[in-house]
Amino acid sequence: MATTYLTHTFGSAGNQKTFTVSMWVKKTTLDATEQLFGQQASSYFRMIFKAANNGIRCYSPTFDLTPSQVFRDVSGWYHVCLQMDTTESVAADRANLYINGVKVTVFDTETYPGLNDDLPVNNAQIHQIGRGASTDYFGGLLSYFYFIDGTAYPASTFGEVDSDTGEWTINTNPTVTMGTNGFLILKNGNTITDQSSNSN
Repeated sequence: MATTYLTHTFGSAGNQKTFTVSMWVKKTTLDATEQLFGQQASSYFRMIFKAANNGIRCYSPTFDLTPSQVFRDVSGWYHVCLQMDTTESVAADRANLYINGVKVTVFDTETYPGLNDDLPVNNAQIHQIGRGASTDYFGGLLSYFYFIDGTAYPASTFGEVDSDTGEWTINTNPTVTMGTNGFLILKNGNTITDQSSNSN
């Protein structure tokens, strides 16, 4: 299993109520717990593939979205987009998970954060891509990884359905406002530095 991962510690906290995480993911391993993105130095916020049934789980102490859907394809790419905004008055609007452009609506666990909750992410702690606190390495491929500070974007910002094939395809140049701590990495095969105008 690969043990490559990326870390970043923000100089100061950004918006912990409203943010977006978008990434393109290709699995190469089944039946393993693998973290895609998270912060576990102070409390925890995690986006993982689960070992138990090859599902996805996005969770913290105050929210948990665990779709019933399983992800066993190791030949294609998945687009995973998590849209968070705890300022929304309706609880179910505070966290939206999209897989390949489709909003997930069937969950094994469906718990939403409280109104105006500050989530334990986008704080001045170490954040990791491709690894948990010290284990749970992701052994697959990642591309076009966006962390957007202060705006909750849906999946349609980052992709669209191809009119000929019906497949979900990438938008390589979406119009987004990155926010202070926002970054874009893995835009191509060589870049692990921030490709947004922030140079984070």
